[in-house]
Amino acid sequence: MMENFMEQFKESVYEAGKLILPAKEISIEKEKEGPANYVTKYDIQVQEFLIKRLKDLVPEASFLGEEEGCNASPLEEKYCFIIDPIDGTTNFICNFQYSAISVALTCNGIPTYGIVYNPFRDEMFWAEKGKGAYFNDTRLVPLDKSLNRSVAFVDICPYNPEFRPSAFAMAQDLSYHTMDLRITGSSALNLCYVACGRAALFSSPRLCVWDYAAAQVLLNEMGYPLSDFEGTPLNFRTKVSVVGSTPTAYKQFMELVKKYANDFK
Repeated sequence: MMENFMEQFKESVYEAGKLILPAKEISIEKEKEGPANYVTKYDIQVQEFLIKRLKDLVPEASFLGEEEGCNASPLEEKYCFIIDPIDGTTNFICNFQYSAISVALTCNGIPTYGIVYNPFRDEMFWAEKGKGAYFNDTRLVPLDKSLNRSVAFVDICPYNPEFRPSAFAMAQDLSYHTMDLRITGSSALNLCYVACGRAALFSSPRLCVWDYAAAQVLLNEMGYPLSDFEGTPLNFRTKVSVVGSTPTAYKQFMELVKKYANDFK
């Protein structure tokens, strides 16, 4: 890997953010599996832009992305970029401005580099394995908050309505153990907010690998756990439950989730 790779990687994601900042009256190009699961022309443009730019940086890399056109396996490739061109597309369509470009690079099946960038707030979360996690230019310091000393993010399965009754019931249970709950619509940003101390926990009954891969590098560098609801490492799995949190909040959540875990299989 080139000596200044991380800086060029960050610059590529930063430039991709410029593609979505001017967007107005965003139309839906198509719908994917599940209700309210939308794709805009900007999702496609950002992914195509990133593939071209990142291919120049790592010519031998393969790509796994949310949109069509790349379907490599991170476990089988020497280098694999995992791209979510716009995490929080519904927010983007609604001009909610809580959306992010999320990109991870795995090396020999290990999450090694991760960037999550919200261009609307010019906030970049990034990490390199063994070199710490950062918010813009500030190195993050672990803050082992308990649930009752922070807010928690939850996901109520917008694309899997069959899970919603259990997701809401679990969220209600969790709410009694926290200062409050947040439902914001970007899994990647939620996990990064855990990493930077803005929340103690994020949980979702069903995510795909591009939703969590980049943020996983940050959580790994912080020493924070990330697993499914049964405590099993995610290992690049797709359509899997996900919890990422501080160590203390993780222990508290894993006790609470036991009675719901089977509801999301």
